[in-house]
Amino acid sequence: MPIQIAASCGRRKHVELLFPLTSPIRTISNWTVDGILANAKSKHSKPRDEEDDGNTKIQLKLCGEEAVKRKDYRGASMFYTEAIELDPTDATLYSNRSLCHMQMTEVDMALLDANTCIELRPE
Repeated sequence: MPIQIAASCGRRKHVELLFPLTSPIRTISNWTVDGILANAKSKHSKPRDEEDDGNTKIQLKLCGEEAVKRKDYRGASMFYTEAIELDPTDATLYSNRSLCHMQMTEVDMALLDANTCIELRPE
């Protein structure tokens, strides 16, 4: 979900923007902006195997690229979202997902991802 991605990146303003547009998620018991941010923070504090995450991210990105080739933008967006959960600092993933949102005429989400991409890689 976009709100979870924004929270996992620590983007409070984005979470506040998405909050009134998002239905409550059952796995987040405290359905407030602070609760969503706290939930994301607790998930990211768990130790991970970075090598496995890197390999998984690469596979998810490749699956997203294949889905785009088939014009399955919804599927591609889901793959990119999963990859972003593993590496929220990869600007390319936000750029790719922004393209998917544009193709699905989800312009607000496309703009949000495009802005995140620019924040991560301003050059």
